[in-house]
Amino acid sequence: MDSSRWQLGSPLVTAMLGSAVVGSQYVAGKAARDALFLANFETSSLPTMIIGTAFFSILLVVASSRALRHAAPASWVPVAFGGTALLMLGEWVLAASAPSLAARTLYLLVSGFGPLLGSGFWLIASERFDPHTTKKTFGQIAGAGTLGGLLGGVGAARIAAIGDVGAMLLSLAALNLACA
Repeated sequence: MDSSRWQLGSPLVTAMLGSAVVGSQYVAGKAARDALFLANFETSSLPTMIIGTAFFSILLVVASSRALRHAAPASWVPVAFGGTALLMLGEWVLAASAPSLAARTLYLLVSGFGPLLGSGFWLIASERFDPHTTKKTFGQIAGAGTLGGLLGGVGAARIAAIGDVGAMLLSLAALNLACA
């Protein structure tokens, strides 16, 4: 077994860490999204929000497809994660003054950008490994993402227990910045 592939900074370890952080920010984002939304709206309003999110996601896919014609995923995806980090800071400000509006926009942000950014990560990963290596490593990378998702859920629960939604939004901004 080649021990160099497990060294810090190796492509495999870097991809696994990236996958873990992407998984963590997505699961923690969904927890914050649901908590803020359900704190401000009745559960009966959830189907309408999901329908709106579906339309928003379609618009995001069209826009990102156009953007990716002019930029490689390795340049576009980090910028998108950085932009999402800034939007999370905006959510933090908005949640203090207009929590209902923050709940709606956070729902769109997490549900629309989350899957898009996750698939952007996999686009980059697929460009980094040759097809033979991909077969061997993608399971490990996905496993790291699953572990990251678990840690993101546990982290969200801990932050919610000792802080508030504002603390969660700041944590999400930091995680998205780490993903960038």
